[in-house]
Amino acid sequence: MRDLDCRPDTATHQKRQTGPSQAASGSRKAHPQPARLPPAIVNGERVLPSRYGAPAPLKRSRHKFIARVTMRMTGSSERQDVNTIDSGALDLTPINESMGAAFPPESLFPDFSPHVFAEAPLVGTMPYYDAEKGKLVSSIHGWTFRLDGKLVLVDTGRGRHQDKGLANAPFFMSLAAAGIAPSDIDMVLLTHLHTDHIKNNTQCIDGRWEPAFRNARYVVGRREYAHWQADGAGLALYPEQASILREAITPIVEAGQLDLIDDDAEVFPGLRAMQVPGHTATQLAFILENGPDTFLFAADSFHHPLQVYRPDWGSSLCEDRATAYRTRMSLLDFCASRNAVLLASHFGGTHAGLIHRRGEGYGFEPIAILARRSLHSKQEVESAGVSRHTA
Repeated sequence: MRDLDCRPDTATHQKRQTGPSQAASGSRKAHPQPARLPPAIVNGERVLPSRYGAPAPLKRSRHKFIARVTMRMTGSSERQDVNTIDSGALDLTPINESMGAAFPPESLFPDFSPHVFAEAPLVGTMPYYDAEKGKLVSSIHGWTFRLDGKLVLVDTGRGRHQDKGLANAPFFMSLAAAGIAPSDIDMVLLTHLHTDHIKNNTQCIDGRWEPAFRNARYVVGRREYAHWQADGAGLALYPEQASILREAITPIVEAGQLDLIDDDAEVFPGLRAMQVPGHTATQLAFILENGPDTFLFAADSFHHPLQVYRPDWGSSLCEDRATAYRTRMSLLDFCASRNAVLLASHFGGTHAGLIHRRGEGYGFEPIAILARRSLHSKQEVESAGVSRHTA
């Protein structure tokens, strides 16, 4: 009998080693179009036309800038001006679970110095830093996008209010707000197997943990999976993670829904994995390419935009800070050179930004992603008071 009991009175778990399925799932289903939402919705917020007019795109930009808008970013009471990018048919959408003032800077970054806020004032204010509380803002969220006929979810969050059922769990409420049912998801990409990236993989049904995305293939790096086995380095460092893996990964394995990939695998055309060690030794990022646009799901290679300005500041949450630093430098160069949009797993605000070179270092510009469901036509954009602009 599988030890997947999720009833409140469950006292112990008996660890079971099983192997993931390598076989692809059966035929894909057709997805109904999501319900039409009011126009000019960015990251779940209604936007206003900016008093500053059209954007000033970064040099060598290949992205289509729609408008510069004034919006209230999640986690902040102040409205800010931000460039937006049309994700087009990708329908790239953040799936928010939680965000708030979480860490004193010196607890997350042992080398922290407040002088950095003079160098990078943008990320020293809300929605990235709560000066009143003296804490950095941190978010837990995933992303969905559509490519190659598939609806893909990147990471599943930490399972907040999971015990109250999917209809009352913030992550699944965000999915519903985006017009997505769990059964619509074709693929779940897991960048690494920490709790805050995998816990919504499963749901409690009749006292047992079962896959929450029953029609999806769950994709994990082969070496990351091995990292968290009984003889792996991950559990040697964090033995408390074992119970989480039994709840969030074992049910996926036993349902035959887990696929393992190599570090540099092409998942399907337009989507490929990239090894980004440091946070865990075997963490993966994913590169999404659609026409001229490139998006980098960077996982926990960055924990806060401050690390764009100070990539040498290692996080206390990383297994190997020196390796994580080298990874950040490589990713910053990649984003600046390719003008790729950086999608980090814990950034506040819009969770996204462009990287530009500044002297010998780098800078960060927040970007809001416009999903296709947000702005359905040129007429709707203009009726919402947001003017189009193409860089």
